[in-house]
Amino acid sequence: MLTSSHISRPRRTTMRLDEFPTVTAIVLAYNGGKDLIICVDSLIKSVYPNLQILVVDNASVDGSVEELRKKFPGVEIVVNQNNFGYAAGNNIGIMRSSDEFIVLINQDAMVSPDWLGHLIDAAKRHKNGAFFQPKILLSSNKPIIDSAGNETHLLGFGFPRGLGEVDRGQYENVRVLGHVSGSCLLIRRTALSTIGLLDPFYFIYNEDTDLCWRGSILGWRSYYVPTSVVYHDHVTSLSESKYYFLERNRLATVLKNYRKNTLVLLLPLLLGVELLMLLLALSRFWLGWKIRGYADLIRARAYLSSARLRIQSSRRLDDRVVMNNFSITFHHLAFRGLSDAANRVFTAYYSFIRKYVR
Repeated sequence: MLTSSHISRPRRTTMRLDEFPTVTAIVLAYNGGKDLIICVDSLIKSVYPNLQILVVDNASVDGSVEELRKKFPGVEIVVNQNNFGYAAGNNIGIMRSSDEFIVLINQDAMVSPDWLGHLIDAAKRHKNGAFFQPKILLSSNKPIIDSAGNETHLLGFGFPRGLGEVDRGQYENVRVLGHVSGSCLLIRRTALSTIGLLDPFYFIYNEDTDLCWRGSILGWRSYYVPTSVVYHDHVTSLSESKYYFLERNRLATVLKNYRKNTLVLLLPLLLGVELLMLLLALSRFWLGWKIRGYADLIRARAYLSSARLRIQSSRRLDDRVVMNNFSITFHHLAFRGLSDAANRVFTAYYSFIRKYVR
């Protein structure tokens, strides 16, 4: 559970009072309980003078919305009649806002007072950046890393950099990322006019990977900003439903965003990893969920084909350039014993095909 004692002390930013762009922070809520209250309270305490808070509730039934209204009557709340998931729920908030920047933040996250100023500083320095992620620490008294920026694997997996490590200052440099964490990210609104919104097909998981990937195809970059600090409750366990969404959405992302030539070149690796994921499903009695994911992709083939056409027709950068910010190594928690062998195969194979990627 989050507590206010976890908030770090303010850090001085370089911005003058007349240089604060408008920002809307969107908190997507679903049965958030006390965590939602703590999250909104931390946002209100942000030392940033031009921040609006918008809570989008996905049909909660735990009384958290009513409690939020009592405690923070000035906070705008949009209540959906159904649970639309992460992507569609946040899209409702994005479309409701007209500010220069948008923040998407999970209800179980909590910000340090000066978090936003550092992100805005970075956005002003890096005009080619569409997405900016803070350093995200676990919600405990120990400085344990949740994400120091996220890596995108060339087969569509997403891996939090530094997950579980003690924060000793080893990730203190601003860097370009494969993608930012959906737990907390700053978005430049003008970038969304070309990239588009989150893909509602995903419902939950991998939306951040897909959004940043689509942005990179258009020349937009994603940045990690270590001076901005946010805290988040991270769940590392892999349930059957989480496996289903992660795998289904990973394949959708790969199928939409790679050129056909790249898909053909990567086919041996894609098939090999698909076999590993099927073995994982068999070992944990999740095969039905894996088959359900395949069935979803088949049913949605017209939608995915249309999305793919839009993405590829607006492409500005080759896959080879986009993949420069991807990870070749494999860090899947379920395959720790196979990671070394898999990584040798990935590295050797990609070194061979790289010159043919366009």
